[in-house]
Amino acid sequence: MASAADKPRRRRRWWWVLASLATTTTICVAIVFLLVTCRPSWYQPSAIDYGMLREDKAALVGLENDISAALNRDRSITFEISEDQVNRWIAAREEMWPDWVFDLGTMRDPMVDFQPGKVRIAALAERGALRSVVTLTLSCAVEADKIDIFCDALHLGALPAPGRAHDQIRDALPPADELLEPSAGALLTVGNDWHWPNGRPRYRVQRIEFTDDLLTVEFVPLSGG
Repeated sequence: MASAADKPRRRRRWWWVLASLATTTTICVAIVFLLVTCRPSWYQPSAIDYGMLREDKAALVGLENDISAALNRDRSITFEISEDQVNRWIAAREEMWPDWVFDLGTMRDPMVDFQPGKVRIAALAERGALRSVVTLTLSCAVEADKIDIFCDALHLGALPAPGRAHDQIRDALPPADELLEPSAGALLTVGNDWHWPNGRPRYRVQRIEFTDDLLTVEFVPLSGG
């Protein structure tokens, strides 16, 4: 049977336990908050460069014309696009494609970061006072009849997102005729039989290659329109 002198010691022990739990919880919450709100040093979204806007529009039109000319003549075409060019197009998307609706919801300032074999797609998400850079790292495998797109990583700030978030990304995508049943381990699988808008020639993607700051793509014509 506990003596009267033991009771204060027990109360003090429980207060220490509760205080330790509260302190540990506060520290954990603070660490998670710092990780989620951490802004990666490479995340530097572009602003619209009005001084280069005319050149950027001309570059896009020139690329579309080159692809159209090659595919309509039943020729393959390989083209390269720099990371800087893609990010300027993204920043000026409403100027480049004024008839399109770009609804990013609570996200803004998207950008891409090309790396060997993969691409990081990032945007700033805002919810109340919380601001976090959401980063989706993708890679792809091109085959004759399909293209598999893999989610290598998904981060909120510096914090990896739970695995179920991959399924939420897939479920959030709008339906499309090109989407196939995902291959094992793939985030998405799309068919590799396309029609180019100008003239409707059929083609498939032969190669998608990411290197530092550069995207290389090859289109190969298919017989039959």
